[in-house]
Amino acid sequence: MAKFLVIGSLESAEPNSQELLEYLAKEIADQGHHLINGCRNEMDRVMAKSVYERLMEKGIDPSKRITCYVSPNTPPVHEFGTILKSRCFNWDSLATPGLDIPETIQLADVVIVIGGTEGTKCAANWARIVRKPLLPLTIFGGSSAEIFEEELRDFDTKYSDHIDKSEYEILNQISSDLTKIAKDTRSYLKNKP
Repeated sequence: MAKFLVIGSLESAEPNSQELLEYLAKEIADQGHHLINGCRNEMDRVMAKSVYERLMEKGIDPSKRITCYVSPNTPPVHEFGTILKSRCFNWDSLATPGLDIPETIQLADVVIVIGGTEGTKCAANWARIVRKPLLPLTIFGGSSAEIFEEELRDFDTKYSDHIDKSEYEILNQISSDLTKIAKDTRSYLKNKP
């Protein structure tokens, strides 16, 4: 069982973005994986809710497969799964004494990036520090598109032992069919890098 963290944010103007999140959530639940969640924004809420509902359909206790961490100074945006208070007080800056890494990043085996802004870039940098694979889906632009380009530049040293470059580049596909993108991403959920 792998632990997946999905980071980023989606603007409410993004058509059908929830469809992609719901499909990824279903795959995480159906493949026996664990969702790690930041409990910070609407995307976190949709992911946790979708995994929660799928696990309930399957008769599986969601508190065993959804673990959420919330910054000590921020209220949680949802109540799905087990919600814990983070020991890291500043998730939005790498300039912290002792370089405390948020638990969401520490515990994740793989970090999926969708959309996002400056906070997403910071989270990606946390993931890089602790050498977590980043899977940036570029379809919605935002930080994930920039993160994809950075990861592709370092592909040979980071990912070439696990996956072909052409397979990784699928994360950068352009399609109006979000189900196709989600299905193509499914292979990463089955065989994490």
